[in-house]
Amino acid sequence: MYENIVDASVAIDDIKKFIAEKDLDAEHRYVPKMLSLTGRPYTEKIAVIGAGPAGLSCAYYLAVKGYPVTVFEKEDKLGGMLTLGIPGFRLDKAVVNAEIDILRELGVEFKTGVEVGKDVSLPQLRRGLQGLLPRHRRVQGHARCSRRGTCGRVHRY
Repeated sequence: MYENIVDASVAIDDIKKFIAEKDLDAEHRYVPKMLSLTGRPYTEKIAVIGAGPAGLSCAYYLAVKGYPVTVFEKEDKLGGMLTLGIPGFRLDKAVVNAEIDILRELGVEFKTGVEVGKDVSLPQLRRGLQGLLPRHRRVQGHARCSRRGTCGRVHRY
């Protein structure tokens, strides 16, 4: 009697897609709480250069820790290769935009159409900011984390 129920396959991809769509829906969306050690947002402002996958991830984790984050992107669209390089049938743009909306709800500020080094200089960014996280991968630093922040500290550039 139960053979047909037990031996039937489960479409796990459809279940994952259903759960993910429910999570990205604005009324059911999960927005994490700030995890600042002081219980309130920090006053140090952090700039992230580039709104690609790495920049968005960095902005997310800094915002969750309680830092006010501003992301500078030279393109008019946020998401980098997620929105500009991957076709819509591979990665739905609504999913990327929903994730960016979560960042906005966390208080992340986005400035598009701003090319750092051309429209705004690094010394201008350093004024009023405590940290600057460049998009370049090869940044020299101390031996523990090569200044990429893997030691848990925010580095000043």
